[in-house]
Amino acid sequence: MPEKNSVLYIFPLNALAKDQEEKIRKLNTSLPPQKQLRIFTITGELSRDQRIKMFQVGPPHILITNPEILHHQLFKLLDPQWTNWREFISRLKYGQLFANQLLTRVIGWLS
Repeated sequence: MPEKNSVLYIFPLNALAKDQEEKIRKLNTSLPPQKQLRIFTITGELSRDQRIKMFQVGPPHILITNPEILHHQLFKLLDPQWTNWREFISRLKYGQLFANQLLTRVIGWLS
């Protein structure tokens, strides 16, 4: 995938996200090393510092997350520590929402 594109997968449950991450990573390892993609999975299980460190290596080609974290991360667009998050969003070409349940609660703030 060209550097200018990124993909966002949104899963309602962390277990689904992890399951799909394993499958995507397996496909990714079949690519030649120079063509392998950066794949990040961000859930509420990661601390703020872990999320920042993850993005320091550069924006991912593929980001796997859930609606709550996506909602939280969108507020980071103006934060100077999250320039690679802004780059990921600006390169977003494809998005896939896997929703088998309706989110009915108000999404809260994460620290």
